[in-house]
Amino acid sequence: MPTPPVPPSSDGWKLRWDVVVFFAFTLAAMRHWTELPVHEALGAVIVPVLVIHLWLNRSWISGVLRRAARTLPGEVRFNRAWDLGPCAVALVAIGSGLLVSQHLLPAIGWKPPRNRILEDVHAVSAWVLLVMIGIHLGVHAHWIWSRVRQPRFALVVVLVALAVAGVTRLEVFRQNGAFSRRFRGDLNKVIAALVPSAAVAFAVLVVVRRRRPT
Repeated sequence: MPTPPVPPSSDGWKLRWDVVVFFAFTLAAMRHWTELPVHEALGAVIVPVLVIHLWLNRSWISGVLRRAARTLPGEVRFNRAWDLGPCAVALVAIGSGLLVSQHLLPAIGWKPPRNRILEDVHAVSAWVLLVMIGIHLGVHAHWIWSRVRQPRFALVVVLVALAVAGVTRLEVFRQNGAFSRRFRGDLNKVIAALVPSAAVAFAVLVVVRRRRPT
């Protein structure tokens, strides 16, 4: 009896969509670079982007949620608990951002009064979300590296880097200062949230794995 064909792995699609999710959140966080209307539009776009991300990982999510915590390895238990956090914080950040919208909601005929408390909630939750995403990246660094080091993904990274470098040289951006003070300020904020948290999470994971009894 012939062996049934093995379905292609979805890891490639997951990685590609994870890149979309990452850049969607990163660009949305760079509020002063994208300008407020684009910032709000990105916030709205993130909702379906995040839903698709969860759908692509539905097998893992349903598998770990159905099992009792004590039957899961410690690392999987941590990932299950931690992954719920960014989802909750993302809902707070996106929801509060939409409620204080100055362009998106007025465009559909609703102009809510300005709410300073919700604006602060949005700002704090968005920064906390970036830190949590950094930890998420650090915990999954081995999986990410195992995919990115493949030649085709490395080529994509190089092409994207060259494209970004080329865009920064366009005169229209150099004239309005999009890649000067505002860009550096937003970029520094994103790096300060993502890089240290990812590095700490990765270091802790390495130490835990080395101390794990064989």
